[in-house]
Amino acid sequence: MVKIDIELDPHLIIAMLEMVQAANSAMRNRLLVDPQLPDDDQELQEAWEEALIESLKGDCQVLQNLLQSNQFGQGELRIDDDTAEGVLRACSVIRLKLRMTGLRELSDTALENGEIDILELPMDQQRCFACYIFLAHLQSLILHELDPEA
Repeated sequence: MVKIDIELDPHLIIAMLEMVQAANSAMRNRLLVDPQLPDDDQELQEAWEEALIESLKGDCQVLQNLLQSNQFGQGELRIDDDTAEGVLRACSVIRLKLRMTGLRELSDTALENGEIDILELPMDQQRCFACYIFLAHLQSLILHELDPEA
């Protein structure tokens, strides 16, 4: 069981949910990166990609459900390990999507080292960046609960 303590203004939760939904919708039915699989079995590759896409859609739905729950952002939240792992995967894929779209003009180094002044960004990028940071923080909280030694 994963316990995280997170308190957020309901308006912020709604904004994050909108960004997550938009990123999830933008993914449609394709992976964000091309997997490096052997080319000799096209059917296997297509089946594997299809299964991965469906799994990621399910993970994103789990994250959306979590954000929509009345408990989220109101203090201590308890989620089972399987749900936590799905949320981690969803956060990763949505952060990648945000990185490839709304944050593509920013360097990886600046993003990861927090070298960005959010107030200097255009409003659309501010929303993407806030969601990117929020999801990174959520991942960090969950990872720490799953493995405190990490």
